[in-house]
Amino acid sequence: MINDRLELDCKMTHPRYETKALSKIMVTQTWEGTLMGEEELPEDWTTTIGVLVGITRGQREEVSGVG
Repeated sequence: MINDRLELDCKMTHPRYETKALSKIMVTQTWEGTLMGEEELPEDWTTTIGVLVGITRGQREEVSGVG
């Protein structure tokens, strides 16, 4: 579900959306610190296929309040 949102945010940076497009800077700053292998990603990873959110089970439980 979170990865779906990440994918949508990346797609929404495409210039075809003109004035409604999201800023690549805003998207990269929003997701900073949450991506798997973030340090190995290119500077503009919004066009990179397969970028995933890196939340471990323990982190997910803390976020959701379960556990």
